[in-house]
Amino acid sequence: MKTIKAAIFALALAVLQNAVLVCAQELENTAAGLVTMNFSDLDFREFIRLCADQAGTDALVEKSVRKKVSVSCENEPGAGLLARVAADQKLLSCAVGEVVVYYAMPFNAFRRYNGPDDYTDFLPKAAHEYRQRLSAAEGLRIDVRADDRDIREILRELAAQAGAEYRESHPVRGHIWVNLSDVPLSDAFAAIVIANGYGLRVEDGAWVIGRAESFADQD
Repeated sequence: MKTIKAAIFALALAVLQNAVLVCAQELENTAAGLVTMNFSDLDFREFIRLCADQAGTDALVEKSVRKKVSVSCENEPGAGLLARVAADQKLLSCAVGEVVVYYAMPFNAFRRYNGPDDYTDFLPKAAHEYRQRLSAAEGLRIDVRADDRDIREILRELAAQAGAEYRESHPVRGHIWVNLSDVPLSDAFAAIVIANGYGLRVEDGAWVIGRAESFADQD
């Protein structure tokens, strides 16, 4: 009986030690920004979420992108994996400070909300100018995590954290998923606005969201 108990104890100890080693390896991989996954026909948004969970990547996808991806990798750098899969899907990217927005050509969210013009060339300018306009958020870094939440709630909360009022000059609608870690508040706010096809200006200290076409030329 003692021999059986000793064997069971040894087995349990070995299982526990293995679990600790696996957990430690996962933490090490996360800290190094490494991703391991094996999926077929995975929604691109879910793929971005998994990369964020495993590697801490900070990215958003334009709201009209509807793509399925198949991914098989082991300990691959998350940022490189995102770029590779996005390129395979013929998606383009726009850096909004520390956050990357992936989008299709043409940028369908902007076409939907701003008429037939192609706004793809406008994105880098918008990313730069919108971040500059959010001077009230300078120095603030935040985590933003939301699953299928109203975009207005998220933007209103971010503006409040910067001590700014949130306004709309055009109806803002939609539910979004966001998982950003330790990024500048201005980057997060601007990236969410851009990825959802809206524009941003500042009026008397208020952050005003509306059609992008009328927001590009604010001084």
